[in-house]
Amino acid sequence: MPEQNIDVRYEAGKVLTGTGNQEQFLATFNEKTGALEFQTEQAAYSFRQKVLVAVGTTGDNKNPKDSGRRVTSMGLKGWPIDAPTPGEPARPVPGDKMGDNRPSLVRWLFEYRPHEAYLTYRVHLGKDGKPIRADVQRKSRVQGAPPEVGAGYKRGQSGSWISPGSGAMEGGALDAEGNPLFKLETFRNQIIADRGTCMTFLPNEMVGGSKLLHPEADDSAELFDTPPPQKVYRREGES
Repeated sequence: MPEQNIDVRYEAGKVLTGTGNQEQFLATFNEKTGALEFQTEQAAYSFRQKVLVAVGTTGDNKNPKDSGRRVTSMGLKGWPIDAPTPGEPARPVPGDKMGDNRPSLVRWLFEYRPHEAYLTYRVHLGKDGKPIRADVQRKSRVQGAPPEVGAGYKRGQSGSWISPGSGAMEGGALDAEGNPLFKLETFRNQIIADRGTCMTFLPNEMVGGSKLLHPEADDSAELFDTPPPQKVYRREGES
């Protein structure tokens, strides 16, 4: 059943859905520490936003009020708690376009709330509880323009190339027909996850294919066009 059709409520440290024999225990919340702990991965993936709303507000859906409860860390039952550390920088807000894929937020989560990052981006973990890493390849935009035109130039709607610094166009290089140019880059020892970000790569981006993780996997899907890792990437004013 879609998340938006399910009622989720907060009751004295527990987040629940359903009633009677249909009641499900989704998560616990520690009001002193702000730690939110999902009971299962499925609960986290299916009800995350509903759970956050239930913890953070009171009243009905039509007239919600701030509950004063603040989630400071998030994880699964049995995982270590990523407690806030003195002097840590403020948590970046999700981007208008990229949401929680915003690079600055991704980097902050992996640095200061790694277990929340594992849960949010569905990181594949080994038996030691640490992310599985592999060499990967990712398709990314070629920046600038073809060499014969001049590095950094971009093509405008009229077909002419616009010089760097003119502020007229955004994006990468285009070919003679005006199509975006791409390249396939290889990155070593990167984190494997079910959501691609600036720091995580999909199983089908692994060198050798996702069959290294899942023998039954289908690698026929084209590589995702997502930002390259460990590099500054901004889209429409986001950082």
